[in-house]
Amino acid sequence: MHEQLLAAPCVWVGFSGGLDSRLLLELASELLPRDSLRALHVNHAMQADADRWEAFCADTAARLGVAFSSHRVTLQSGVNREAAAREARYEVFKTCLGAGELLLLAHHADDQAETLLLRLMRGSGLRGLGAMPVGRPLGRGQLLRPLLSYSRQALELMARERSLQWIEDPSNQDVRLRRNFLRREILPRLKAQWQQAAVQIAEAATGLQQAQLLLDEYAALLISQLEPREEIGGSSLTLAHFNSLSEIQRHLVLRYQLAASAVYPERSPLDEAVRQLALAGPEHHILFDFQGRELRAYAGRLYLLQALRQPRPDEAYTWDGQKALVIPGIGQLEPWCAGEFQVRFRRGGESYTAKLQSSSHRLKDYFQEARVPPWVRERSPLIYLEEELVAVAGLCSFGSEDAPGFTWGGT
Repeated sequence: MHEQLLAAPCVWVGFSGGLDSRLLLELASELLPRDSLRALHVNHAMQADADRWEAFCADTAARLGVAFSSHRVTLQSGVNREAAAREARYEVFKTCLGAGELLLLAHHADDQAETLLLRLMRGSGLRGLGAMPVGRPLGRGQLLRPLLSYSRQALELMARERSLQWIEDPSNQDVRLRRNFLRREILPRLKAQWQQAAVQIAEAATGLQQAQLLLDEYAALLISQLEPREEIGGSSLTLAHFNSLSEIQRHLVLRYQLAASAVYPERSPLDEAVRQLALAGPEHHILFDFQGRELRAYAGRLYLLQALRQPRPDEAYTWDGQKALVIPGIGQLEPWCAGEFQVRFRRGGESYTAKLQSSSHRLKDYFQEARVPPWVRERSPLIYLEEELVAVAGLCSFGSEDAPGFTWGGT
């Protein structure tokens, strides 16, 4: 990992001011060039002393000769503030990370043990029980957890040997929070019987991660045998081949594909999807929504797509053809050619006149001949010039120009 850190154009250290991140920043400043190191603080404004903690972090970074960056976030009221704080914090991390840059976080073995136990109580599957990985992509860079194999006790010993000062967050004493309950009530009892309990649980999480990686490799191998193909807004497989798999293999394939979009469904809806897909014939059109991803069976194919909104019948946009046009919740038209265009959506009965032809043709017939799925037809922007249909974004042009490019995806 040291070589990876030295090769990075910039290394950020998530710096809350607590024991763990204080030690991590100290170690990073000892091992890495100061000109490539940055301390990153997120002020959640959740505690009365939040501004004082920020000042402590800024002063500590200055004394170490490390560049300091702080970001204040505002959390909505009436939500799970711990979850909202985490989400806001990671959004800051993603925003700050440039291409090839690294972010170091100070999670340790006790944190890992708490995460595994929390997920066990939620009934998580194998992927969830793997808890936190040592590293993963984040934004344009990568997140690393270099202290994950060390216990909190070992880190405190190192910090005291260096005479470091750090912040104690009083909210960590509140055992009404489940993580604090595990930290204050459960893990100490486990350690009384098994001194290395936290480290051993963290090692078990690593083993579960490795088992999940093997399952992912197997799922990818299965998918390669199901005639996969890229589709507008996602991908598809041959439904008959999918249904020829064993039930556990079908679950594995769907979970693997959904996990690629950070979607982790409960068992019951996935069971129902597998059951209905097994009964689906080529003439059936089945739709399931999994947290922003659509699972569809249509014309003998099984589609996994990004869920997009349904445009209104009267929805229309004016477009000069020279700048990108964002259509919220559907996608973005890329620059095409100059003109005073109107962008609309299907209402039914549309027709077009192809280049070098005098007779008009029904757009419905074009869609059927080109085997365009119904959900694509409904959401494809239609480009008009002086009330004449001249193109369908991302699919075809009825004039001399190529079809205007279209990037699908909710915005």
